[in-house]
Amino acid sequence: ALSAHRTEKLRNLSNEELAEIIISDSRERQFLYTADMTRSIYDENALFKDGSNIDGSYPMNAWIRGCKLLFDTNQSHCKILEHTLTVTKRTVKFRFAETLTFNTVLRPRVYLTGN
Repeated sequence: ALSAHRTEKLRNLSNEELAEIIISDSRERQFLYTADMTRSIYDENALFKDGSNIDGSYPMNAWIRGCKLLFDTNQSHCKILEHTLTVTKRTVKFRFAETLTFNTVLRPRVYLTGN
């Protein structure tokens, strides 16, 4: 099994192996709002995109910092929707559904879907 805490980059993985890691990160670590992911499969210059970002993408470190500050990980949940994950050596795309609770005074909770 591949560790989520490796520091050296994992190289030459098949698209299927990459998909398996991403699905595991989603199911076991809820990485879309915790930012707890297998960082070793991503280039350090990777950009993370979502439909709500005006700029179009976040550098990985900014995305991680934002997730860690913004979301209450004990009251949020996310899943990658079945049969929507596509992985290539350069991109990862999927649809997701999530309930997010924000780390603010009023603790707003929202449900959304996206890419």
